[in-house]
Amino acid sequence: MYAPNYAPNHAESEGPTAYQCTSLVRCDVNDLRPHPSYVRHNLAVSAVELAALEDNGDLAFRCPIVITRGRYVIDGYKRWELAKRKGYRALDCIERDFTTEEALEELVRGHGRSRGLTDFVRVELALDLEDHFQEKARLNQQAGGQGKASSRLAEAQRIDSRREVARIANVSTGNVRKVKVILDKAHSFVQAAARTGEVSINLAERWSHESHVRQLERLRQSRIEWGIRRTARKVISSYQKVSEATRPVFTLTDLLGLVSYLPVLGQDRSSAFGLVDVRLVSLPGKAIYVTEELFSAVQAAPQNGDPVNAR
Repeated sequence: MYAPNYAPNHAESEGPTAYQCTSLVRCDVNDLRPHPSYVRHNLAVSAVELAALEDNGDLAFRCPIVITRGRYVIDGYKRWELAKRKGYRALDCIERDFTTEEALEELVRGHGRSRGLTDFVRVELALDLEDHFQEKARLNQQAGGQGKASSRLAEAQRIDSRREVARIANVSTGNVRKVKVILDKAHSFVQAAARTGEVSINLAERWSHESHVRQLERLRQSRIEWGIRRTARKVISSYQKVSEATRPVFTLTDLLGLVSYLPVLGQDRSSAFGLVDVRLVSLPGKAIYVTEELFSAVQAAPQNGDPVNAR
């Protein structure tokens, strides 16, 4: 019944036994357990995700949860949490004969950004496998009879493990390096922002090389700018609904005329404008948005023979 959804991807399988010993079982909800790495990194299903899943009714449980023989959940955390909240006693599960490391690898690969885990979180989870990958690399190199010096061997292990972590997390090796820097140097607040995607990995890594005080200041400024952009979008969206007939006409020529005229204004005449805050807003299209207060100040500027002619 479930073969189409859970058949192995031969392009990704490492061998013929990658998905052996798979069976459909009925498990007590209370017997299921989160993967140790899921607990270690304080992952949880959000209320928004649960509400969206609950809207599907009985269809929310149309697919079984994927677990290991040790009852660790690999895929289906939202369904499992919803089942507990609804008082379900048992759930259909796909049981796979995975080790703890194999289960974590499958958990990370199966939870891309569209499934709720950011790039940072996937890398963070996959880094729990770093020692495992390094040991595999060491054993493979020894089996191959490579007589490298210990320092070269250790470096090769680090490179191989980084590639494996990147492959599992579906990111570049550069992002793996940057996440490790963030975890090592960044303030906990910056780490949390990178974890949720509020701050990009690239930005958080750059901040990590600064003092914690400076990092917090950059995070504060980033949040202020985000709030300004959000407010600007709301204002612009509501403004765009106003009929063209009711909008004041203020052309780009008028604005350029004003800018060219400002240097020759006396102190008394320019005081009407006061401080003008200019910021870039990430919005589509070519447009300049002027506040009503600034527009009124422009209208009040001298017009006879002056380059500014606001209509």
